[in-house]
Amino acid sequence: MSKQIMTKYWRAIHQQYKGHIPFEMALKTLMEQDEDFCRALDSIEKCLLVLPQRMKAITRGQAILRLCFMSNYEFDPRRMVQLLV
Repeated sequence: MSKQIMTKYWRAIHQQYKGHIPFEMALKTLMEQDEDFCRALDSIEKCLLVLPQRMKAITRGQAILRLCFMSNYEFDPRRMVQLLV
């Protein structure tokens, strides 16, 4: 297997799943499919069943609430509205 082909295989997986599937899992899938790139790319989604789901970034309001809870300040809805604006 040439380095150029391996790079193209990894780049396709990395771009499609935004880096969520690690290289080792992609390589394992390729070896399980007897180094057939088409079958490996078709079956790579089974790795997503094993991996934890990505978490979405918290919103600005959630971040401010967390800041209020983590600090010694008492929660004040008016203060939160001021911080959000």
